[in-house]
Amino acid sequence: IPLEIWLPRLALGLFLAIVAAQAACYTSMGRSRETFDVANRIGFWLWFAFGIWAGWNCIHASWRVAKASQKWPNRAEWSLAWLMVLPVAGNGLSPWIGLKTQTCFSMYSNLRSEGSGNHLFLRRFDLFGYQDDMVKLIESQPDLLDPTDNPTR
Repeated sequence: IPLEIWLPRLALGLFLAIVAAQAACYTSMGRSRETFDVANRIGFWLWFAFGIWAGWNCIHASWRVAKASQKWPNRAEWSLAWLMVLPVAGNGLSPWIGLKTQTCFSMYSNLRSEGSGNHLFLRRFDLFGYQDDMVKLIESQPDLLDPTDNPTR
Protein backbone atom coordinates (compact mmCIF):
# COMPACT_ATOMS: atom_id res chain seq x y z
CA ILE A 1 0.00 0.00 0.00
CA PRO A 2 1.46 3.38 -0.97
CA LEU A 3 2.51 5.79 1.76
CA GLU A 4 0.15 8.47 0.45
CA ILE A 5 -2.83 6.21 1.25
CA TRP A 6 -2.10 4.70 4.66
CA LEU A 7 -0.33 7.62 6.36
CA PRO A 8 -3.28 10.08 6.25
CA ARG A 9 -5.64 7.35 7.40
CA LEU A 10 -3.32 6.50 10.27
CA ALA A 11 -3.01 10.18 11.23
CA LEU A 12 -6.79 10.69 11.13
CA GLY A 13 -7.40 7.54 13.16
CA LEU A 14 -4.82 8.59 15.74
CA PHE A 15 -6.33 12.07 15.92
CA LEU A 16 -9.85 10.73 16.46
CA ALA A 17 -8.68 8.17 19.03
CA ILE A 18 -6.86 10.80 21.08
CA VAL A 19 -9.78 13.24 20.93
CA ALA A 20 -12.07 10.44 22.11
CA ALA A 21 -9.65 9.62 24.93
CA GLN A 22 -9.57 13.26 25.97
CA ALA A 23 -13.37 13.42 26.03
CA ALA A 24 -13.49 10.15 27.96
CA CYS A 25 -11.28 11.69 30.66
CA TYR A 26 -13.88 14.33 31.44
CA THR A 27 -16.77 11.88 31.40
CA SER A 28 -15.06 9.23 33.55
CA MET A 29 -12.87 11.30 35.88
CA GLY A 30 -15.14 14.33 36.37
CA ARG A 31 -14.05 17.95 36.31
CA SER A 32 -10.96 18.43 38.47
CA ARG A 33 -7.42 19.75 38.18
CA GLU A 34 -6.12 16.20 37.74
CA THR A 35 -8.52 15.61 34.85
CA PHE A 36 -7.44 18.90 33.29
CA ASP A 37 -3.76 17.89 33.55
CA VAL A 38 -4.43 14.45 32.04
CA ALA A 39 -6.46 15.98 29.18
CA ASN A 40 -3.67 18.51 28.53
CA ARG A 41 -1.08 15.74 28.36
CA ILE A 42 -3.28 13.88 25.90
CA GLY A 43 -3.68 17.09 23.88
CA PHE A 44 0.09 17.65 23.88
CA TRP A 45 0.72 14.22 22.40
CA LEU A 46 -2.04 14.81 19.87
CA TRP A 47 -0.36 18.01 18.65
CA PHE A 48 3.04 16.31 18.78
CA ALA A 49 1.80 13.49 16.53
CA PHE A 50 0.13 16.03 14.25
CA GLY A 51 3.39 18.00 14.04
CA ILE A 52 5.33 14.87 13.08
CA TRP A 53 2.74 14.03 10.43
CA ALA A 54 2.65 17.60 9.07
CA GLY A 55 6.44 17.81 9.05
CA TRP A 56 6.70 14.54 7.17
CA ASN A 57 4.19 15.77 4.60
CA CYS A 58 6.14 18.99 4.09
CA ILE A 59 9.36 17.05 3.57
CA HIS A 60 7.61 14.60 1.25
CA ALA A 61 6.09 17.47 -0.75
CA SER A 62 9.47 19.14 -1.12
CA TRP A 63 10.91 15.89 -2.46
CA ARG A 64 8.11 15.69 -5.01
CA VAL A 65 8.56 19.31 -6.07
CA ALA A 66 12.31 18.82 -6.45
CA LYS A 67 11.61 16.30 -9.22
CA ALA A 68 9.11 18.63 -10.96
CA SER A 69 9.91 21.06 -13.73
CA GLN A 70 11.37 24.32 -12.51
CA LYS A 71 10.20 26.34 -15.50
CA TRP A 72 8.25 29.55 -14.94
CA PRO A 73 5.46 29.77 -13.86
CA ASN A 74 6.14 27.42 -10.99
CA ARG A 75 2.78 26.68 -9.40
CA ALA A 76 1.92 25.11 -6.11
CA GLU A 77 1.47 21.39 -6.49
CA TRP A 78 -1.10 19.37 -4.57
CA SER A 79 0.30 17.32 -1.71
CA LEU A 80 -0.84 16.08 1.67
CA ALA A 81 0.97 19.02 3.26
CA TRP A 82 -1.85 21.30 2.08
CA LEU A 83 -4.15 19.50 4.53
CA MET A 84 -2.14 21.15 7.31
CA VAL A 85 -3.50 24.59 6.35
CA LEU A 86 -7.06 23.82 7.53
CA PRO A 87 -6.30 22.90 11.17
CA VAL A 88 -3.76 25.72 11.48
CA ALA A 89 -6.27 28.28 10.17
CA GLY A 90 -9.01 26.80 12.38
CA ASN A 91 -6.72 26.97 15.40
CA GLY A 92 -5.86 30.59 14.64
CA LEU A 93 -9.49 31.58 14.21
CA SER A 94 -10.75 29.73 17.30
CA PRO A 95 -10.75 32.74 19.69
CA TRP A 96 -12.62 34.85 17.16
CA ILE A 97 -15.50 32.37 16.83
CA GLY A 98 -15.86 31.98 20.60
CA LEU A 99 -13.72 28.91 21.26
CA LYS A 100 -10.41 28.60 23.11
CA THR A 101 -8.02 31.46 23.83
CA GLN A 102 -4.83 29.49 24.52
CA THR A 103 -2.54 27.75 22.03
CA CYS A 104 -3.70 29.90 19.13
CA PHE A 105 -2.34 32.90 17.22
CA SER A 106 -3.65 35.51 19.66
CA MET A 107 -1.64 33.77 22.38
CA TYR A 108 1.52 35.29 20.89
CA SER A 109 0.15 38.83 20.74
CA ASN A 110 -1.53 41.21 23.09
CA LEU A 111 -4.97 40.55 21.62
CA ARG A 112 -7.87 39.62 23.86
CA SER A 113 -11.01 38.14 22.41
CA GLU A 114 -12.86 37.41 25.65
CA GLY A 115 -15.16 40.06 27.09
CA SER A 116 -15.29 43.12 24.87
CA GLY A 117 -11.87 42.38 23.34
CA ASN A 118 -9.17 44.85 22.35
CA HIS A 119 -8.78 44.40 18.59
CA LEU A 120 -9.00 47.57 16.54
CA PHE A 121 -11.70 46.38 14.13
CA LEU A 122 -12.19 42.60 14.55
CA ARG A 123 -14.94 41.61 16.95
CA ARG A 124 -15.66 38.10 18.16
CA PHE A 125 -18.31 36.24 16.19
CA ASP A 126 -19.95 34.09 18.87
CA LEU A 127 -20.49 30.81 17.11
CA PHE A 128 -19.75 29.05 20.42
CA GLY A 129 -20.36 30.50 23.87
CA TYR A 130 -17.22 29.39 25.69
CA GLN A 131 -15.89 32.92 26.23
CA ASP A 132 -19.11 34.41 27.58
CA ASP A 133 -18.52 33.60 31.25
CA MET A 134 -15.99 36.06 32.65
CA VAL A 135 -14.56 35.64 36.15
CA LYS A 136 -13.57 38.63 38.23
CA LEU A 137 -11.26 37.80 41.12
CA ILE A 138 -12.25 39.93 44.09
CA GLU A 139 -10.41 38.31 46.97
CA SER A 140 -8.14 35.35 47.66
CA GLN A 141 -6.68 33.82 50.77
CA PRO A 142 -3.75 34.29 51.03
CA ASP A 143 -3.97 37.41 48.89
CA LEU A 144 -1.52 36.49 46.14
CA LEU A 145 -2.41 39.57 44.13
CA ASP A 146 -1.33 42.01 46.84
CA PRO A 147 2.47 41.91 47.26
CA THR A 148 2.25 43.49 50.72
CA ASP A 149 0.14 40.59 52.05
CA ASN A 150 2.13 37.81 50.36
CA PRO A 151 3.46 35.43 53.06
CA THR A 152 6.10 33.94 50.70
CA ARG A 153 8.17 37.14 50.74
